[in-house]
Order: sequence, then C-alpha cells, then structure tokens
Amino acid sequence: MGSRLQFCLFLCLAISPFAHSQGAQDASSQNVVKSRTYLVVLDVAVTDKNDHPVPGLTKDDFTVAEDKESQNIASFEEHGLQNASAGATPETAQTIILVDEMNTQYTDLAYARYCMRKFLQKNEGQLSQSTALMALTNKGLVVLHQPTRDGNALWSALDHHRPDLPWRLQGGVYGASERINISLGALEQVAVAFADSPVRRSIVWISPGFPILSDTRLDQVSQTKLFLAIRKLSLDLLHSRLTIYTVDPRGLIATSGSVTAQTFYTQSEYFSNNPKLDFKDMVLEQFSSETGGKSFWGRNDVDDEVARSMNEEANYYTLTYYPANQSLDGKYRNISVKMNRPDLKARTRAGYFPVPDTPLPKDELVDQFELALKSPLLYTGIPLKATATVLPDQPHSVQVVVRANRHMLTWTRSANGDLRCEFSAATAAFFKDQEPQDPQSYAQLATIPAAKIPTYPEMPVVLRLTLPIDPKVTRLRFVVLDTASGKMGTTDLAAPFTSPKN
Repeated sequence: MGSRLQFCLFLCLAISPFAHSQGAQDASSQNVVKSRTYLVVLDVAVTDKNDHPVPGLTKDDFTVAEDKESQNIASFEEHGLQNASAGATPETAQTIILVDEMNTQYTDLAYARYCMRKFLQKNEGQLSQSTALMALTNKGLVVLHQPTRDGNALWSALDHHRPDLPWRLQGGVYGASERINISLGALEQVAVAFADSPVRRSIVWISPGFPILSDTRLDQVSQTKLFLAIRKLSLDLLHSRLTIYTVDPRGLIATSGSVTAQTFYTQSEYFSNNPKLDFKDMVLEQFSSETGGKSFWGRNDVDDEVARSMNEEANYYTLTYYPANQSLDGKYRNISVKMNRPDLKARTRAGYFPVPDTPLPKDELVDQFELALKSPLLYTGIPLKATATVLPDQPHSVQVVVRANRHMLTWTRSANGDLRCEFSAATAAFFKDQEPQDPQSYAQLATIPAAKIPTYPEMPVVLRLTLPIDPKVTRLRFVVLDTASGKMGTTDLAAPFTSPKN
C-alpha cells in the first residue's frame, strides 16, 4: 500500500558513443566521462595579524605542500561578501548553526538561545549569507529551518523549538559513550548529505564539546571501531567541504571540560605516526582544527563569536591541486598552505586519506538507502527534481517523474563504444510520524536514446514511476545513488499532489 517503503533499482543506463577528436569533445559529451585523476580541493581562510579576513590575494601569494612536497596550484578562486550579494551570483557558501542540546547544561543552553536571538535579529534580521538552523537532541539531529537569509525566521524556528533536558549528561561512562556516538553520527549525517556539493558549508557548533574520551575507558575493540569511524568521517568531511567552528556557550569558567587546540593529537599523529596512541583527546575541537576552522571559548559574547565564524567563512579562497603522488594507498597525507607574505596566515584542512572509489557492496547499498530515506537532510551530491501527479483513472496512485543531472553521474565506455552509468534509486512514503514502513523492492531498466543526445545535450536522466499512495501520506522522498562514486541525491515532494489538467 501507500505506506510501504519501496526500493527501486535502476541499472545499466546506456547511451551511444559520442564523436571525439583528440584533445577536444563535442558539446554533448562535455563533463560526462569522469576523470580518475585525483584532485584535492582546499578552501582556505586568510587573516591578517588582527585576525581579519584578507581579500584581493592572487595565486602567487600561496604555497601548497603535501607531505612537505611542493604542489602546483591547478585553479584559484576568491570568494567574499563583496561579490556574493543575494541573487547576484550562484550560492557558493552556506552556514549551518547547530545548537547542541544533548551535550550542554540547560542553564548554558538558555544563555546560548538568548545570544542567538541577539545575533539573528541584528540588522533587522538580515543575514549576510544563507544559513540553516539545526539542533542536536537526545534523539539525534533535527533540522529546525532550511537555509535562508531571514534571521527572524530562524529565530522564530528556534523559539518554537522546545529542547529536552540533557539527561545523558548524568549517564556516567555509558551516557558519555552514547553522546560520542550520537554526536559523531550527526556530524557524519551532515558530511554524507553534502558530499560532492559545489557549495562550501561551515558548521558553527554551539557546544561545550564531546566527552573526553579518556574518561570513557574504551576497550581495545571499541577503540578500533572508533578509529575506523573517525577515519571514514575524515574522508566524508573532505568530500563535503565542511569546515567546523565550535563556540562554547559556557562563557568565562574556572575550568573547562574541553581541551585546547594545543593539547590533543592531530589526525596525522593518530593515523600515521604512532598507531598505539589512545583516543583520549579526540574531541570536538579536534575536528575544528583538522577542517581548517576555529574554536571559541572562555568568552561571554556567544553572538559575536558566531558572527566572527560566519564572517570568516564568507571570505575565503578555493585552491585545487593534483597531488604529485597519485597513489591511492589510503595513508594519511599532511597538507600545508603557507602565505608568501609574513603578515598573513592561512587556515585550511590538515590532511586527507587518498583512497580509490569502489562500488558499494549490496548490504552497504541498502544501508545507505535507509540512511538517506530517513535523514532529516537533503543529499546534494546529485541534483534532483521531481513531480508527482494523481492519475485520473487511479485516484489512489501517483505518477512520479524524477530528473537527475546526468553530468553528476559516473559514465564508463563499454566494449562497443557505448557510455554506461550504473546507479540505484529508492522512494519512500511518509506519514506524520515520519517513519517509512514495510520495505519492498523492484528493478527497472531506463535508457537515454542515443539519437537524442546531440539534440538535447543537457537532457537529464529521467525516471518514471507509478506508485500506490495512501491518502494519509504527507511526503514522498526519492533517492538516487551512483554506485561507482557513492554520490547521492535526494528530493522531497509534499502532499497534496497535483492533479492533471483537463
């Protein structure tokens, strides 16, 4: 029935060969065949001695090294508020304000909300860049408002949200382990949802931090699992171009449950130099440092700290380079970006793991679908558009058309010269309780006729489905996953669905 969760597998899309000449391609084939050369994308914040962002720099002002080996900068671009007025250019950056209710004492949370009201209602509620609002609750990540420049709308969403008591703070070692799992899980959700997006995002995480891991007395098996989870999270943060800023809402305090940036190990030390190191200091500030962000603590102006974080993230430079070492050996690589002017300093991510793209096993494929279907976030790796129309002769069914940007999919050439793309798709119906039920699956083959490619070079991949629909359904979600690259895209359709015009 309409309540069931339906998994749809669309395999082996094929299109005919394109005309090629050496060193050039016709318009219909541009950006379709993906290069396997490894490219590193770095978003770099540059500040002066007063910690103010510095505009107007050129590629010659930067020197990039990987494991101390100099790298050639392949591309260079400046981004800033001065050339990013609303609607003037495509959006290149977003901020996510994440209020951590699970790891924060209730009194500190009340103060954080007071400061957020001051910040969001400043300048008559007009924000300098697109901003989303989320909360980390006892149950996990919650999206309170989608990206907007309307600070008043964000404050209204936060004001109407009633936080639960942070009871896991009183849970001892068991509660601390749960908080670590939920916190890292939320960060993973955000990273996976925005993987391969052309938009750079920063998270301003308002929180005193995660539990100190040495206090959780993790055994060796748990440490190994955590090691693998953090390694995967590091990769996902790289692919999503996420930068993390942390703001401690406790203000001026005598002692801190979080450690400073100088007292914890770096990921390089964890993953490369000494595998026997324990995880005692892998806390929230660690991810801030490793992604090129900052941590703010020991101050009472939370609203100003959030504003500083957003200002830094709105003014930055994007550099890319092809590593001189193209080996995908999975070993951690240190990145260094230095300025050729002594009065400037640069911040960017500390390193990455070079690993090959491998198709997901079927069990992991199902897991990825489950996560994407239930996630409160929209995945942006593959842009999707969808429409749903109630069939006139089948009032309890809808005809759905999903369009995927085919240039964001991975295409390979078959023996006869055809280009093929293998991907999977899923759809789920939701009720008010927001839980899909009764998983079902089926397969379908979709094709793009070769004759249409030269005529319609931007034609998307189109999926057409007819689904039974329950009148109580409030939302449909659609997922497309590229099995070669792991990229995912999702889109939602809210009821009531349209009826065909007579």
